[in-house]
Amino acid sequence: MGIDEVKKELARRELARRDFLHYLRYVFPAFQDVAYQGSPDHKVHHRITEALMRVARGECKRLMIFCPPRMGKSTDVTQYFPSWMLGNNPNLNFIISSYSADLANDFGRKTKRICESQLFKNVFPNFEFAKDKREGGNWETAQGGGYYSVGVGGSITGKGSNILLIDDPVKDREQANSATIQAKVIDRYDSVALTRLQDQNSAIIVIMTRWNINDLGGYLEREEKNGGDIREKVVIQAIDDNGNEIIRPGKRDKGYFTAQKNKMLKENRYALYQQDPINATNGIFKRGIFQYFKLSDFERADGILKKSDLTCGIMIDPAFSSSKNSDDATVGLYGKHKITKNLYQLDLYADTSAPSATISATISMVNKAKAMGYKVSFIHCESAKINREQTKFIQDLKKELIYQDIQIPFYTTEAKGKKEDRIKQECEPPMTAGGFFMRGDGNTEVQLKQEQQFLDFPNGKHDDIIDNVAQAYMYFRKIEKRAGESTDRYSGVVNVNRDSELY
Repeated sequence: MGIDEVKKELARRELARRDFLHYLRYVFPAFQDVAYQGSPDHKVHHRITEALMRVARGECKRLMIFCPPRMGKSTDVTQYFPSWMLGNNPNLNFIISSYSADLANDFGRKTKRICESQLFKNVFPNFEFAKDKREGGNWETAQGGGYYSVGVGGSITGKGSNILLIDDPVKDREQANSATIQAKVIDRYDSVALTRLQDQNSAIIVIMTRWNINDLGGYLEREEKNGGDIREKVVIQAIDDNGNEIIRPGKRDKGYFTAQKNKMLKENRYALYQQDPINATNGIFKRGIFQYFKLSDFERADGILKKSDLTCGIMIDPAFSSSKNSDDATVGLYGKHKITKNLYQLDLYADTSAPSATISATISMVNKAKAMGYKVSFIHCESAKINREQTKFIQDLKKELIYQDIQIPFYTTEAKGKKEDRIKQECEPPMTAGGFFMRGDGNTEVQLKQEQQFLDFPNGKHDDIIDNVAQAYMYFRKIEKRAGESTDRYSGVVNVNRDSELY
């Protein structure tokens, strides 16, 4: 090698030490950046490496990278970036978490092999492993830094990190759509991961493919809006907003994503490849179909809407957990117009409250309806055959109705079929036809929650409020057929077992 070649080689090594993108090109000879069609300067890995450089300089402490699958994001972020950082500062500690311990350990082994390579040693000749701690996916440097890998749910007790890196916390759509897995990942982040940061200068990098509006990325975005940590976000779309698609020669050639676009399921096209799960979920209920009214509309002098034209009922769906991630207990007061058959939601309660609070909300709703001049014809509560909590709730509610001397027929029925089918079949036709009216002057927080559940359906995290609406439609049909149903002598409370066959 001549003097000029030696100088060029030393310059390349120095650039690789100083800059992560140059390091990728030097240590990973097969590295291939990808760009958008018609935009050669709009390169995917440039955007990712520039953001990682800001983390390295301490300018960014919270980074989220959303990227379609098979774009090399894990290679960049989870393998080569830790090796480069540890080469420059072997005192650093990394914790890498993924959906499985096997995958996280594989990341660790691959990163270790990078650090063992001759190309890495060319850039960082003084790097050393700890002699007794370099097995598998967890290893340390001679200076006390290291790479610790763990699956979601694995133990990281006693471990601290200067950089916490979360790479795809869920495996696939099935996990991403599971409320149980969503809650587990979020709880793990809040209660475990955040406690492992070494100090106030530690960084968190989340790199993932978006699947669902309630995945970890969606949760962190909502937390930011509510006053949480501000995060830098890098969003990589398979086809950008101008219609240009990513070209990855030999793997995703020109026209690949465009050809696949119409073949993909909508949820895959928007969430998986566009990183826009909100767009993916807005399929059935559009904001444009929402209809609103005010209670004062029933007080107008022209008498177009009259309270006497409504058949009113209260629908109750109790819940038995006060966790912030659990479903709400819901109580709704509805009025069905006898002529137009439109359904008016006159009052709505939704909260993760104790059963006693749901009973109190029901009694309060009855009293409010009476004070406003609405005659409540029935109270209905969803029941379950084998559920002691629900049975006790119904018994306690009946006792309270009797104690309050509320002379309104009380019915219980067991909901049949899948909740998703019930909501779609019962709510979509009348709402599309403009036959369902929500309060425009009611509880704003609860109203917004209801609207969001409609917009997110069928992939939203919660659907308890809109299921209350669906059950109202179902029960009004049933109650109209039972207008002459007799009740027992206890304050109009209908026998629970006798009514269990209504659906």
